[in-house]
Amino acid sequence: MRHTTNRFGALGCRVSTPDEGYVADMASSTTFDATHGRPKINGDLHDVAHEVHQEFDKKLDPQAVDECLARVSDQFTDAKIRAFVPLLVRRYVNDELQERLERV
Repeated sequence: MRHTTNRFGALGCRVSTPDEGYVADMASSTTFDATHGRPKINGDLHDVAHEVHQEFDKKLDPQAVDECLARVSDQFTDAKIRAFVPLLVRRYVNDELQERLERV
């Protein structure tokens, strides 16, 4: 059973915060390299990287796709809440790579 601590936020509303044990049990967002030779990305972005490569590798240099993924995902390295990070990375990478295609 998880325990939470109740406190009052800036607007006077009760805010429940998880105890430290709960946070320690959460999945880590450490980086690891599942494919040798490619930049390391957070584990929660591997599906995004795969989808982006599927869509753009035949249209652009795969190394350029990797560089774009690495640059965009680096912006979210220190994100405390990672729930929307894959969605945001996918959107920003897609936008940038589509712009590159339009310029070609």
